[in-house]
Amino acid sequence: MAKRGLKIGRASASGAPRRVVAGFTLIDVLVSITVIGVLIGLLLPSLSMIHEMTRRTVCRSNVRQIGLGLAMYADQERGFLPPSVFKPEGPGRAPAEPHEMLRLRLSRDMANAKNATSRWDGLGRLHDGGFLLGPKVFYCPSHRGDHHLRDYARRWGDTDITELFGNFQFRGSGPNNQRQLYNIEPSKTALVSDGMRTLRDFNHTIGANVLRADMSSEWVQDDTGAISRLLQSESDSPNSPQDIELTWRLFDLYLGEAR
Repeated sequence: MAKRGLKIGRASASGAPRRVVAGFTLIDVLVSITVIGVLIGLLLPSLSMIHEMTRRTVCRSNVRQIGLGLAMYADQERGFLPPSVFKPEGPGRAPAEPHEMLRLRLSRDMANAKNATSRWDGLGRLHDGGFLLGPKVFYCPSHRGDHHLRDYARRWGDTDITELFGNFQFRGSGPNNQRQLYNIEPSKTALVSDGMRTLRDFNHTIGANVLRADMSSEWVQDDTGAISRLLQSESDSPNSPQDIELTWRLFDLYLGEAR
């Protein structure tokens, strides 16, 4: 007698009955695919968050290294931060162009037009002076705008290169235009952060890794979206100097509340 639940088919050529095993139906396959799709949908946000946290950690490490470079530069230059032609000094100075301070090296034409003493500008002076040699430190892995590392990686060693850009915004001085690093007050003043040329240059959208004047780095969370509202430009039109200065002051406020 056949066991219960076992179907008996027609006899095989040898005369022995053969068993017929039921396979997967189309409904079974569709249900399985649906379940797998739901699980993937649940896991993807977590994986994306993990990847962003990893990129944020690398970005903070880069900001910290930039801080070390600034400290070494200042020690060598009587305490002064690197100069920038986009943050001119003295009476009768030209209007500031803080949106251009993502430039690390100027084109020859721009250097001539600005009467620059060096084609390296702002944070680019840290590379030129031998304080930060690796190009990766000047780029955030979460960057969404133009000027990715892949665009410039092979060009850093080219002596004939026209210009270089990075991802990090350099303030160039303290809130009262104090350029001597160790005289900047308060010491929690923000000096380096995500790019501010447009909103796409603001690497993390929900906050930023910020370098303080005391050379410590900190993640500043922008839960209210106040920074993003200030940096609204999504086109090639850059943010105004006023909006960029307001963003720096907002960072100062956040950093002041954090201590």
